[in-house]
Amino acid sequence: GGQLVATAVVADQAPSEFHKGHEQHYSVPNEPETRRKRSSIMLAESYCLSTEVIGRGAFGSVRVGTSRKSNKKFAVKTVKKAEFPPDAPGMRVEVDCLSLVSHPNILQWIAAYEDPVVGELHLVTPLYSGGNLKDRLDKLGSLPEAEAAPLTQKLLGALAHCHGRGLAHRDVKPSHVLFEEHTGEPKLIDFGLARPLPPRPGFMTTLAGSLPYISPNVLARKYTEKADLWSLGVLLYQALLGELPLGLGR
Repeated sequence: GGQLVATAVVADQAPSEFHKGHEQHYSVPNEPETRRKRSSIMLAESYCLSTEVIGRGAFGSVRVGTSRKSNKKFAVKTVKKAEFPPDAPGMRVEVDCLSLVSHPNILQWIAAYEDPVVGELHLVTPLYSGGNLKDRLDKLGSLPEAEAAPLTQKLLGALAHCHGRGLAHRDVKPSHVLFEEHTGEPKLIDFGLARPLPPRPGFMTTLAGSLPYISPNVLARKYTEKADLWSLGVLLYQALLGELPLGLGR
């Protein structure tokens, strides 16, 4: 059930190359004034971080950060540069990818900070307190069709938006679907493995994703953005039946 990241990126393009080479095809949405990238500015100047970890990923942890200006609570994802493989692009790519998308069912980033002294990167996003789909399935076992159908429709819309902007998410799974506390609206999160699509008719060849949601094409290291749809299909099967498709749970 762990996350797989190949140490060598073969066919994926770096975001800087993507922006330069494809500006005429994919426009970056206008960023709200609250969004900003900052280097060499301590996160503590703007946010008071809690000591409790509310989430963990392959390379980082998530804590609650309270804005010193508005007293509003946010989620702050922190990663240490030293924990990334030497040739891994790190959080920079995640911020670049999130900057390309703007959809009601996709997590939006607010600010990014780098602390060069301790070698940490911080990504500030809205805080969603409605839990994630994995925890919901662990508790309930499965979802009724009346609930699973609109959830799938919204996640399909989120993926269609990503693919239309030239991005593949590459790590769709229940723990990467958060819910707003009051509205129950789903949010696709964690773009740490997302990458720009190569020019047609090229393929991505990096082994990336989380078992058992990886498609056979990804395992064969020759795939397109359609691998996201396979992952969503496994997620839907699990949500409806309360178990993984035959053989994938082993």
